[in-house]
Amino acid sequence: MTDSICVGIVSKPFGIKGQAKIHPYTSSPQFFLDNKVFFIKKPAAPLSTLTEITLQKPRIDKNEIITFIKGFADRTAIETILLQEIFIQKSQLPKLETDEYYLSDLANLDVFNSENQNIGQVLCALDYGAGAFLDIKLHTNQAATLPFSKISVQHIDLLEKKITIDETLLIV
Repeated sequence: MTDSICVGIVSKPFGIKGQAKIHPYTSSPQFFLDNKVFFIKKPAAPLSTLTEITLQKPRIDKNEIITFIKGFADRTAIETILLQEIFIQKSQLPKLETDEYYLSDLANLDVFNSENQNIGQVLCALDYGAGAFLDIKLHTNQAATLPFSKISVQHIDLLEKKITIDETLLIV
């Protein structure tokens, strides 16, 4: 399923009755729970191997989700899916305003400088909590990082798969 996006991970069992603790990658645990259909994927498995799961009686506890997962009756069963990523279909995501982007949409964009020269490609966009960063592979075979902000990113065109940046702000 290529139109899916990772929204969390099964982080550990919770208690002895078969609950799991899920660490959401979403902006809030409630946004995670607003989704209705979830899938899991084993680590290193292809996206085509997603399996649908049903969360039962989920609740929020300190920015984590505690839930039963249908078909996993006890702690031992939950341990078989530890560190499995949780996905939703991308179509479940809310529509964005102009100049808003999902970080996953920025991967593989060609990177151009302000003189319109192609200087590399975005490998991925990550948010470590203090703001998002772009990891960029430059055509010089160097890796670079760029803060994702209105100052450093001048223009994004998802249809053209192009991003224009202020290359003086690259961290090489």
